Amino acid sequence: MNLNKLEFLLLLLYIPGFTKKENESIKGITRLDKIIFLVQKKLELNIYNFIEYDYGPWSSEIQSDIRLLGEGGLVKIVEDKLLISVEVIDRTDKDEIVNTIEIYSLTPGGEKIAKEIFDKLNNNEKKILLEIKYEFNKIPLTDLIKYVYEKYPEMTTKSKILDKILKSDLYGKRPELIYDDED
Repeated sequence: MNLNKLEFLLLLLYIPGFTKKENESIKGITRLDKIIFLVQKKLELNIYNFIEYDYGPWSSEIQSDIRLLGEGGLVKIVEDKLLISVEVIDRTDKDEIVNTIEIYSLTPGGEKIAKEIFDKLNNNEKKILLEIKYEFNKIPLTDLIKYVYEKYPEMTTKSKILDKILKSDLYGKRPELIYDDED
């Protein structure tokens, strides 16, 4: 896979996930970061440089690039209301705090470019991308972060939420995810 950063972002937004429809949106920069991190690890790519940060592996370039694609009319960025207790677990109180989260999807122009990129990939690359987005775009963010923390503990040394994430009695165990290859 020989893509630049912007092509890579377009591609990740284009590929189907659990809805099995192209252009499945991704909710939040933390989820986008973690999905990109996992894809890069699985395909042994070095498109984005990740450092250890507050919620595990993080790349400042991703947020800049997604904004650039938004300004260029290829990515639609929509803000939505979210209960923090549902997606972010560094709170200790029981209050349901409403915050905003950005939802990323492709515009028709972005979708056209991303489809051309997708069509050039080999079958193995397509399979891996589809599996990762299918699996990790549907689970709760805390489960995604927990998976990354358990699989790549070297990226958790600066985490503010490490203890909370790894306490399975507090957040439950990561569900077994089964791929539906028959559809």
